[in-house]
Amino acid sequence: MKTMIPDPSRNINVRFNKDMTVNQIVTYKSGKAVIVPEEEWRYYASGVCYNMMYYTQVIHALIHVLHYLMTTGITQSTEHDDALAAWASPYDDNIAMKYYQVAGALIE
Repeated sequence: MKTMIPDPSRNINVRFNKDMTVNQIVTYKSGKAVIVPEEEWRYYASGVCYNMMYYTQVIHALIHVLHYLMTTGITQSTEHDDALAAWASPYDDNIAMKYYQVAGALIE
């Protein structure tokens, strides 16, 4: 998350009780921890949701890239056998399009 935005105010920590209710929200101003007053929790909770969505989309993109690499490996490693190559061919045809979709959506 530190590489997402160099602004330290984007770093928000939420503490929960055992029943998963919010106990405390802490943000960082000028590198120092500041406890957020309860009346501002909704604002900072939306920041946490944004940060988590960003993080999960980065992981999602990496899974697609790993899938692309694995499928390329399957295709390359089955070239020696016609039956195995025929089995691997549909995977290779589909995965390249997925990689371009991910690149278009998430990579600048």
